[in-house]
Amino acid sequence: MVQVGAVLGGALDGRPVGIVLPVVLLAGGGVWAGAGARVLLRRLRRGTRIPPPWCELWVAGLWAATAAVWAAGAMAGEWVPAVLGLGWLAVAAGAVDLRHHRLPDAVTVPALPAALLLLAPAGPGAVGRGVVGAGVAVAVHAAVHLADRRAVGAGDVKLAAPLGAVLAAVAWPALALGAVLAALLTAAVAIGAAIGAAIGPAIGPAIGPAIGTAARVVAGGAVGGAVGAVHGARVASRPGSLDAGCRGAAARDGSRRGWGLGGRAVPHGPSMLLATWVVTVAAVALGADGGAPPG
Repeated sequence: MVQVGAVLGGALDGRPVGIVLPVVLLAGGGVWAGAGARVLLRRLRRGTRIPPPWCELWVAGLWAATAAVWAAGAMAGEWVPAVLGLGWLAVAAGAVDLRHHRLPDAVTVPALPAALLLLAPAGPGAVGRGVVGAGVAVAVHAAVHLADRRAVGAGDVKLAAPLGAVLAAVAWPALALGAVLAALLTAAVAIGAAIGAAIGPAIGPAIGPAIGTAARVVAGGAVGGAVGAVHGARVASRPGSLDAGCRGAAARDGSRRGWGLGGRAVPHGPSMLLATWVVTVAAVALGADGGAPPG
């Protein structure tokens, strides 16, 4: 009893144990939530089988990080439910997209109403921004999808709705920053593959879109430019260039959506999910739109 009292006392007076306790509790909750995600994905018609304990560990890690930011006083409590839900979605949807290059409707479609519900503690203003942000994100991703369906799939368009809702609810600039970071992350993966191809056996990606993405994102920095870059400018093929040498593999893999990597497409969904979680936590921690706790 004395030890329990010391733990609770530390949580109240701001000593370090006040951070440890919520981290441990939410990490434990994340284990159960991750197990639920793994079971759900196994039962979905277009889900996947993830062996334990990967879903459990990833959700627990994201939830523990959220708890640490909140317990340190950098995140107001009203944002915690939305960030926790975002972490769960990142693992559940990201696992399927990484393994099978698809995003099941059973996960992405209910994610929007769930996101708006989890934003309710932040107030009607946050929910209103979320609705508008979801519409903006879907419109931009849909435009890119219509321009080049191999770069942004229909699942990415549906996934943009809940992610855009959370980003816009936190702060309008976060919506653009999330798109920029997601494009850069996907580009980095494809460019890393290009480096590997230059020093080892030919991997076979068409990295023109990725290089074009990085250049346009850095130069533009707007939502339309960043997401539009996903299908973006191709690097001119020159004899002996890596892009020219890899076009054959890209053609063989043309039916897959995403950017080229090792003869396979690089799914954009995981980058969208990771970028949204990082930008959301950072924006709230920096006090965007009143995200920092008062006093």
